[in-house]
Amino acid sequence: MEEKRKYTRIFLLYHLRVFNNYTNELIGFLADITPRGMMLIGGIPYKTRIIFNVRMILPKQMYKKNEIVFEAKSIWCKKYLKTRYWGIGFILRNVLPEYLDIINSLSQKLNVNNIFGDEAVKFYKGLEQYNCAQAVLKSFEEHHEVTQRSIRKYSSYGSGEARGGVCGALFAARSLIKNRKHKKEFTRRFQEEVGTILCAEIMQFGYLSCAGCIYIAHKIVQEMINRGAKTTSILDPHPSKKKLEALIGNLKQPKTTNHTERKNSKLSVIKR
Repeated sequence: MEEKRKYTRIFLLYHLRVFNNYTNELIGFLADITPRGMMLIGGIPYKTRIIFNVRMILPKQMYKKNEIVFEAKSIWCKKYLKTRYWGIGFILRNVLPEYLDIINSLSQKLNVNNIFGDEAVKFYKGLEQYNCAQAVLKSFEEHHEVTQRSIRKYSSYGSGEARGGVCGALFAARSLIKNRKHKKEFTRRFQEEVGTILCAEIMQFGYLSCAGCIYIAHKIVQEMINRGAKTTSILDPHPSKKKLEALIGNLKQPKTTNHTERKNSKLSVIKR
C-alpha cells in the first residue's frame, strides 16, 4: 500500500502498444504508467503472478528508440469499466536505467492533464468513473441541456460500444449538436485530428488515447458553440418503442391527392 501512494495515476495522450516479447502477442494498450508499475487495457484476461518479458512501442515523433523491452509481473486483472475489455495491472521489473528514464518522461510528455488541463478530461474515470462518452456530456452539463439522467444513459457507450463502433467521445459530442450540417462538420474535423472515428482503429493503430479523444471532441464542440452552433437536449441513445410510436403518431399525415380521391370514389360506386 505504501508503494501505491508514492505515485499519482496518469492518463496518457497515446495508446502505446505492449507486446509479449517472446510470442509477439499483443497484451494490450498502455492506459497509465509510473516508474513502479503500469496498467494495460486488453481483449482477454491474464493470470496473475506471471512474469512477462514485454516490448513497448514508443511514439516515433518523440523518441529516437522505436521500442523498449523490460520485465513486468501481472498482479491483478479485472473487467475494464462496463466494457468487453480487461484491465491488467503490472509491477515493472529489471528495467534498464536508460529505459527507466524514458518511462519517467512518458508521464511528463504524454500526461493528458499536463498537456491539456481540460475539464472534460478531468471527468474521465474520476470519482464517478465516467467513460469517454459520459465525460464529454458532463463537461457541458452546466450551460447546456444535459441532465444526470442523460449522462447515466451513456454509461454503455464507451470503449467502442457506441453504435457503429465509433468513438464514444465522438458519439456523445454529435448528440449535443443540433444542426445536421454542424454534425457533419464535427465528424470531419474529429477524423482529421484523430485519424479515424472508429474506436477499434484508434486503439489498434496507436492513435490518441481515450483521454486524448475526449479532449479533441470537447474542444471542437466548444469552438463550434462559440461560433454560433446550437446544442440540443440529450435524447435517449435508443428511444423506446412507446416513444417511437408517440413520435410517429404526432406526425401529420399527407393530404390525399385528387387522383386518390377519384379512385376511392370509383371503388365506392362499384361496391354499391
